[in-house]
Amino acid sequence: MKPYTYKGLREAVGLSSDEYASLYKAWKRMLGRCYDPQNASYEVYHNMHIEVSVVWKYSFENFLRWSLMNGWEKGLSLDRIDNDGDYSPDNCRWATSKTQCRNRCSCVYITHEGETKTLIEWCEIFGIPHYLASNRIRRGWTDFNAIFSKVDARNGGVLHY
Repeated sequence: MKPYTYKGLREAVGLSSDEYASLYKAWKRMLGRCYDPQNASYEVYHNMHIEVSVVWKYSFENFLRWSLMNGWEKGLSLDRIDNDGDYSPDNCRWATSKTQCRNRCSCVYITHEGETKTLIEWCEIFGIPHYLASNRIRRGWTDFNAIFSKVDARNGGVLHY
């Protein structure tokens, strides 16, 4: 099969110039994080031994086609599902910034009654600010219901925030 020209590939997959450029930049940023010592994130990725799968490393076309078949939309960014894993078709997804923030190694995970969620997700469910639950945990609180309570444990009053 003859390789596509820029315009030929872009038209073959039905993308505008901006959409195509957005995907191309995502591919280049992924490669830069893993292989370019001048990239600000290179040291982190290099030290974690994160690489790009051969399927993507040498073929933007493969990356492009995978992206279009796996939920790419303008505004989403490439996210590794397992942060210790490589960039590969089976370990990546297109995600919102909210999803990516919840997939960081710095996230606090809490399991309650067999269900594991991030601290932020539990806060959303119980309707309390993240900083309140974080402060309670930092002070050594361990009781799940107390951590996510809307009641002030010091005086039994309802919290106002």
